Amino acid sequence: MVATETYAGAPPLGINLAAALVAALLAWRWLLAGAVPSAESAGVALLLACALAAALYPGLLRVNQLTDRDGLALHRYALQPDLSLKPVEHGLPELRFSRYADYWAHFPRGSLHEFGLRHGGLGFYQVDMAPVNEDMRAWYASPR
Repeated sequence: MVATETYAGAPPLGINLAAALVAALLAWRWLLAGAVPSAESAGVALLLACALAAALYPGLLRVNQLTDRDGLALHRYALQPDLSLKPVEHGLPELRFSRYADYWAHFPRGSLHEFGLRHGGLGFYQVDMAPVNEDMRAWYASPR
């Protein structure tokens, strides 16, 4: 399973932390009720919380995708001097791809780029990176 969509802005880490905390507390109480020693109960609860928080990072993307009624919609973005991408339409998140600064630097500032964005039931935007990744692979493979 290769995910092509990622968070368009900051991921909702508050959801991850809240779910991990609730899971840790419930697991800890359940283990204590089962006569598991408190140190082991705390350790297992902490491991469960870490695993859940890590699983929710991609999991929330899938839930957001499944609860989206409209599907991916193409939106235009303008490349800024700081290599961020500002939406042409109001209300969309700004995009930043700092890992690929050399790729974005080869475009002229102000150039327009289209991205497929999804706004699902969890209320955050995610961007489809498949076309961008394909274009980046071709650019990095080409002689410059």
